[in-house]
Amino acid sequence: SEHSGLINGRDDSQPTSSPDRVDILTALFSSSAESRRNFSYLLSITSIAAIGGFLFGYDTGVIGGAALSFDDDFDLSDFEVSVVVSIALIGATIGALLTGRISDQYGRKITIFGADVMFIIGASTLWAAKSVVWLYVGRFFVGIGIGAASMVVPVYLAEIAPEDFRGAIVACNIFFVTFGQLVSYLFCLAFPDDWRITIGVIALIPAVIQAVAIWFFPESPRWLVKMGHAVEAREVILKIRGAAPEDMEEEHEAVDREIDNIKMAIQEEPDAPTAQLIKE
Repeated sequence: SEHSGLINGRDDSQPTSSPDRVDILTALFSSSAESRRNFSYLLSITSIAAIGGFLFGYDTGVIGGAALSFDDDFDLSDFEVSVVVSIALIGATIGALLTGRISDQYGRKITIFGADVMFIIGASTLWAAKSVVWLYVGRFFVGIGIGAASMVVPVYLAEIAPEDFRGAIVACNIFFVTFGQLVSYLFCLAFPDDWRITIGVIALIPAVIQAVAIWFFPESPRWLVKMGHAVEAREVILKIRGAAPEDMEEEHEAVDREIDNIKMAIQEEPDAPTAQLIKE
């Protein structure tokens, strides 16, 4: 149809002059101070949100090296070590299952904060562990954080990113996951005999940073619209877009179209609970 190419107010049936990477470079090196400032703002949001991906990678990778030195403090059987390693997967499953409903009801930001709380509790428990039970509990909480972060961070990034940058922004989370795994291996090499540092102290730092910094950034525009806060969502989108003053009228029209598209997409979402959808 004639409207099939319209996505978020842009006619995709017309050829584009450059790929997304050129759009990003244009924003970064633009002569417009407003454009550069708002691209830096978007980059800051992405970096802080993607810490969740970093923690995902770090906490799944670090246990392989840390488990080698558990015997320095505890006389663990092979079965107990395997439980310490694998119990995080149980926590991750629970975290992933609960996160969707929580983020829809309370917002993406508070859900990311909740994941950080799980990471902090888990890392603190592991750092202070006095017995294998403490290791079980700490890894379980870390697993909940992993599951929650793996669900909510990509959603937040996709919903906060402008359309032209969306693919690159969401891909940053994948990069942070693998980067976190790399960093975990490096710390295991640097502290081969001190597992409390690798799975406790080091894991705490990024979680605390994100838990504090996330409150300085906006909520997802899509979630705001869904909760009936379209005016606030409009302000968020305008701030992230960062149009030059001479383009503000055109930009306002584009934002209004994007808000309308979000509303239509939300209306088309199924209202049935997840369990019923799976059953059907």
